Amino acid sequence: MDQIDEVRLGQMLPLRGGERVLEVGPGAFPAAAVVHEIEQDFTTLPYGAGDFDVAASLWTVRRTRRPELLVAELARVTKPGGRILVVDQIAPVDPLAALDLNRAAREQDPTVTRVLAEGDLRALFDANSLTLRREEVVADVGWFVLTR
Repeated sequence: MDQIDEVRLGQMLPLRGGERVLEVGPGAFPAAAVVHEIEQDFTTLPYGAGDFDVAASLWTVRRTRRPELLVAELARVTKPGGRILVVDQIAPVDPLAALDLNRAAREQDPTVTRVLAEGDLRALFDANSLTLRREEVVADVGWFVLTR
């Protein structure tokens, strides 16, 4: 599941020359200048405010106990007007189906804490004054492009 479709990545978030890119994730974003790997803490990124033109969270929302802090940190380290990409698995709206999906996800990958529903992710984006510019959900994976 932690693979990135590079064609979709290029379509969803075309990079402009000279942009400084941060990836929080497994190192799947080929253009990232800085990769903050999965084994590290996601909720207190060691970068200054506005250090990056683009920040990407790839498969990390489901791996953090405090996803609201992760999204807040992505917003903090991204320049005003900068772009944020969030790619992660999406839980169903039905609570029982979501419970089953989360149980299966943790069995497959013990680093998973909770897979969020699309509405939960949107609430995190709204709480950080992020504007959703583009969204695609493909085979239960959500791709969200936001601006700060």
